[in-house]
Amino acid sequence: MFLAKMIPKMSAEQKEVRKEICSDLLQRIEDEPDLLKSVITCDETWIFRYAPEVTILSEREREMHEPFEIRSQVDIKSVSMAEWVPSCQMVNEQYYIELFSKLGEQVSRKRLEL
Repeated sequence: MFLAKMIPKMSAEQKEVRKEICSDLLQRIEDEPDLLKSVITCDETWIFRYAPEVTILSEREREMHEPFEIRSQVDIKSVSMAEWVPSCQMVNEQYYIELFSKLGEQVSRKRLEL
């Protein structure tokens, strides 16, 4: 199994904006120590089900080795939700609407205090 993560290059202006946002967040966390307890983050990781030693595959087997993407939402306590996305799935506005709807349901079951 391979894991790949895209790391974008930022311009000097983007780095400055990021620095300002991070400074603002640090100040807010200092003012509100419990702020991070209500944050849920999203991570997108590509996972390839592929065996390098296998060089010749039938079409059916090749489909089984296509990359899948996993999107997970994590909070301070645990993983709130993990969503496996088949390579043929179109990830668009409608997909995200459904994904965040599912996440809302999961969070309401697992994090009653939110």
